[in-house]
Amino acid sequence: MSIVTRLDTPLRPMRLQEISTQSVLCCLNLLDCLTKGISQYLPEIDVREGTAGLDLPELHASAGQPVLAMFNPESNPAIIKSTAENLHRHQIPFLMISKSFKPAWLSWAIQYGCRGCLSKFTPIHTLCTQISELFEHPQTYYWCPQAAEWLKQVKGRWQLTGNNVRNLLTPRQFEVFLHLADGYSMKETARLMNLTEKSVDCHKYRLMKRLRLHDRVQLCKLAIREGWIEA
Repeated sequence: MSIVTRLDTPLRPMRLQEISTQSVLCCLNLLDCLTKGISQYLPEIDVREGTAGLDLPELHASAGQPVLAMFNPESNPAIIKSTAENLHRHQIPFLMISKSFKPAWLSWAIQYGCRGCLSKFTPIHTLCTQISELFEHPQTYYWCPQAAEWLKQVKGRWQLTGNNVRNLLTPRQFEVFLHLADGYSMKETARLMNLTEKSVDCHKYRLMKRLRLHDRVQLCKLAIREGWIEA
């Protein structure tokens, strides 16, 4: 099931007159057909096309209006984290839209205050209804079924759930995992973490055992599969 928070009823049909004519939806690196489809179904929203390098301060300043940004993490996985971080830094709420969602992407979505994840398999009119609801209710989050299976809410906060690297390891082990996946040597990892090589080796031994990995090749494949690094 999808998850909708702070709404007591299912998403209802759009009522365009309820949406401010000043609302801005910035579509970053989305297919033209999707952007045009949203424009047709939500004519009273200012739908803008852009890239991850868009002048975000200008977008934020031009808004005294409700603003949402939306991007597809599959279009350029290498910049997912930096895009989310940049939008968060400029206080621009954002959505992700994709066919599927990897644990790493959802971890960054939670970290940087993503308003929700939408499925590319959703019919355009339903997709626009979801966007409409998010504009109307600024405190609402929407997670499609593909994202919801990885999430849970604990004490009002979203958390990643399930058997993924982030949940299976301690913070130190996870940091070692990321450095090794990025190609750093044991010596370089020790320097980056301000630890001894012996400590790093100990963390590596425990994380490899915990994840049931036999070598660094398997470690890198797992990191790629979950979206923590790109091939």
